Amino acid sequence: MLAAVQLRVVEVAAGGVPAVLPRAANLDLLLEGLTRVLRGLRDPVLATRPPPDAALAFGARIPGTSCELQPASAAAWLGMLMHVDRPAAVDVVAPALAVADHLARRAPYEGYEAPRIADLCGVLERAAALHVALAQDPRCGTDPWLASRVAGTWAAALLLGADESQWRDAVRCAALDDASAAVCRRAAGENAARAVRHARVACGEAAPTAPAVGTTARRALQPAAAALNAEFAAAVRAALPERRVRPLLALFDDPSRLADLGVDACIARLVCN
Repeated sequence: MLAAVQLRVVEVAAGGVPAVLPRAANLDLLLEGLTRVLRGLRDPVLATRPPPDAALAFGARIPGTSCELQPASAAAWLGMLMHVDRPAAVDVVAPALAVADHLARRAPYEGYEAPRIADLCGVLERAAALHVALAQDPRCGTDPWLASRVAGTWAAALLLGADESQWRDAVRCAALDDASAAVCRRAAGENAARAVRHARVACGEAAPTAPAVGTTARRALQPAAAALNAEFAAAVRAALPERRVRPLLALFDDPSRLADLGVDACIARLVCN
C-alpha cells in the first residue's frame, strides 16, 4: 500500500506540477512564512536556542535571531516556528528557505549563482501547488504531513539544482518516510528537517551544477496581498529596532528591487546580530 502511495506521489509531482518556474512569482508564501517565524519567536519555548552541535559557520539563518545552523536544523526550527494548528502549504517555506539561504551564502566561495528572492518565490509557488494536489488526492493516504514533507523535499531539491531523476528519488524517499504523524509543532519541525535531508541525499553534497534552480531566466515578483504586507510589517516592528524596520519594509514594498536580491542578502536584513 505504501509503495503504491509513493508511486502516485511521484506521478503527481512529475505530471501534475511540471518543474518549470513561473515567469512572475508571488511573494505571499514567503511573507506569510517570515511573519509566522517572527511571531513564533515571541514564545519563550519556541525561542529556545538549538543545541551547539547544530551550529554551522555560513549556515542557514533564522530570521529574528543570530543563529547560523546546519540546513536541516534550521528547517526544523523554522518549521516549528511557522506551525499554527495544522499542516498547510506554507510549510514548504521552512525547508526551502533553509536550503536557499545556505546555498546563497556558499555561492561566492563555490562558484555558482546564488538563488535570488524571485527564484525562491517561484519554487515556493510550485511547491505549494504540489502540496495542494497531494493534500486533495485521496490516494495519498492518511499521513497529515505527507503533502508538506514531499512538497518541501521537492522545493529543496529544485533549489539544489536537482535533475528529474534526483527529485524523483527525493520525493520517493519523502513519501516512504515514517516521520511523526502527530499534528504539533515538533512534528512540523521534524518533517521540515527530513525534507531537507531527503533532498540533500538525493542531490549529493556538491554545489549545484545549474544556477539556483536550473534556469537563468529573469523572473519578476508580484506584490504580496495587502493584508499579508500589514501582518509582516507588524511582526517586523515587534522583532527589530526601528532604524532597521523602515529600510526593510521599503525593500519589501518594491518587488522589482526585491526580485533580484540574493536570498542571503534579504535574510541578513532580518537577523539580529
